[in-house]
Amino acid sequence: MRTRKALILVLSCCAFACTTATKNGGGSSYSDATNSTDTTSGAELPTGKPGKLDLNCSSTASQLISPDSCRDICLGDSAFQTFLACVPNGKNGCLDISPMAPNCKPFSGKCTCDALTAGFECHQCPNGGVNLTLPDRKFYAIEAVTAFPAKIDATGQVIGRVCGAPLDAADPSLPAEPGPAEANGFEVTANFMSSSLSHPACPEDMDLSIKDGERINLQAVTTSGAASVVPGNFQFAVRCVGLQTDQAPCGSAAQTIDAASVGYKNIAGRCDPAKAEATRLNVALVLDNSGSTKGMVDKGTFKEDAEGFFKPDANLSELASDWSGWRFNRAQDFVDALNSNDRVVGYLFDENGPRIASSDSFYCTGDGDPAFDPKFENAPCRPELVETCPAPGTCIQEPTQTNDSYNVGLAAAECLAFGSSKATRADLANGLDLHRNGATGRSSLWKTVDNAFQFLASGGENCPTGAFGPLSAMHIVVVTDGPDTCVDSDDFSYVSLKDPTIGKCRTKCATSDVKWKETLIKMAKLKYPVHVHFVQFQAPGYKTPDPRMMEMACRTDGTYQFINSESFNKSAPQEFSDALARAVNRVRNGLSGSWRVGYKWTSISTESEFPKGAIRAIDGDFVFADSKFASLDPAVHALSPQSWRFTFSGQEDRRVLMRTACTSDADCGGSSSCSASHCGEGGVCVTDTAPNGEPCGTGGTCRNGLCTAGQKCADSIKP
Repeated sequence: MRTRKALILVLSCCAFACTTATKNGGGSSYSDATNSTDTTSGAELPTGKPGKLDLNCSSTASQLISPDSCRDICLGDSAFQTFLACVPNGKNGCLDISPMAPNCKPFSGKCTCDALTAGFECHQCPNGGVNLTLPDRKFYAIEAVTAFPAKIDATGQVIGRVCGAPLDAADPSLPAEPGPAEANGFEVTANFMSSSLSHPACPEDMDLSIKDGERINLQAVTTSGAASVVPGNFQFAVRCVGLQTDQAPCGSAAQTIDAASVGYKNIAGRCDPAKAEATRLNVALVLDNSGSTKGMVDKGTFKEDAEGFFKPDANLSELASDWSGWRFNRAQDFVDALNSNDRVVGYLFDENGPRIASSDSFYCTGDGDPAFDPKFENAPCRPELVETCPAPGTCIQEPTQTNDSYNVGLAAAECLAFGSSKATRADLANGLDLHRNGATGRSSLWKTVDNAFQFLASGGENCPTGAFGPLSAMHIVVVTDGPDTCVDSDDFSYVSLKDPTIGKCRTKCATSDVKWKETLIKMAKLKYPVHVHFVQFQAPGYKTPDPRMMEMACRTDGTYQFINSESFNKSAPQEFSDALARAVNRVRNGLSGSWRVGYKWTSISTESEFPKGAIRAIDGDFVFADSKFASLDPAVHALSPQSWRFTFSGQEDRRVLMRTACTSDADCGGSSSCSASHCGEGGVCVTDTAPNGEPCGTGGTCRNGLCTAGQKCADSIKP
């Protein structure tokens, strides 16, 4: 992860009137070498002294001085009209100072220096002079994150994402939305990233994304007013469209699509202590800890189940989707990249349903050292607080979590865990480390997402100490290797993998009774207040993108990214770690807002290219070019892999995935939900017959491709 630098805060009173691409050592400079003194000695700068502009002072070698001192020294100085434009801003009478530009006429009156704090930094030069610098923030990267089919009107504006079949057309409480047939283009979600922040209100602001209106290369990046970012700056170069399972790269670009619209979706303001709640993110981080991540799967089918219900392979590491536990490392990186005022709660999910990831189960031990004070032996401690276990003692984890504060049930535990304090962050870090080797059983994904959604959407209304809410800028970030395997679906194992006795069925996970569509309807009725983001990587038994994740991300204005990790070299695990890091970073970088670019594209409504119920992979480049920003072109081409490309990078397949949802079994060529080629619940055609035992119709179950009324599963199979 890149280091984020905090810059010194200078208050702002005026907006700039003019801009320029001219570079003079990082900005224009003013100095008076005769009358300035070294501020480190405690002496004050003189006031009211005239001087001259000096372009030779290096701001990197100078020291910041107060805006008041800098303002005083330039009063009455006519030299400001030589190199700087001093222009009435027409709003509050304040005079805006900016470097002279060809189309900017200097003000004929005196420049009172009231605008020195409007983005300038004022430094004392090594020679005693005064240096006036306008910080030059630069583009660092362009990240193309995800894309979804969209409905675009005649003016080019995106009406909305096209996500799937209507949830329930007969329910008036659900919001209206375009159906699959209305897609006539697509929308790309992208992050514009900068090298640093200029004058952040929060000294430790970790968000380096570029928001609408912020300045890069001394110019505002905006789609409003005198827009510097317009649809003409964007194209999408499509090389080819193919099946997601086709791993062969395409050739050169076959079609270039001009953008129809561009805008910025703001979710939270930039970090500001004076506007804490309006600039705070509220995040639920959800991690898969089911058996497939550790290779606890059936050696014949590679499917996961509870221990005793499958035949394990002797070499677990070869069948594990994440044997090294990289998802825990990347989860910690994600938490570390949040701002200090952002709230976060961590969840893990497995056979036993959701649980809170945090832990404070630690005890102090001297391990027999005679210098250790015995009164601290076995006392509770916190590893981040040395005084709770003084040297030479060691604060170590208690694996059974006997004395853990979070062993109080899920509802109470999430209230304790959710927060922004150093203590809650430390407990989450401790828990992530403690649980990284505890994967077991099936995946209770939707139960956990449902729980996280209800907690955030309610603002923790049932917390014993009172609600946190109402909350704004709410996100659920899911990192998983595959579908929910705890409830009825085509991915559920209806018979024991160890003893597939005909007529007997596996029971659902005891603590998981929530299906994907149930949660989606809850979200829809509240108008999708929480953004849901999925990072899905592969497991040996679950290699295909999950259309339910894609649809939930689409509907909630979130993101979906798929990592083809089973194609990576397992003897070089860093490949997977790096790909996972990039995907998780892209989610973090867009939490406060992201850029949305809409493209009209008739191919997306063409059955031959985008057949109903199929996931298609688009190989192409998201192109953003604008000569007004000198740092844009170098940023686009400098990084490797290039994050604006939806294509192959080594073994990593970054093609963008889209689907046109099927709405009936007939769309797939089938006759019922049990038959071969039926429409699955995620709007994707399933070529195989539904598994025997899957519910169908009214009280029936699927049997050999037919829905048999009255047939139900017999007693659950014992291991």
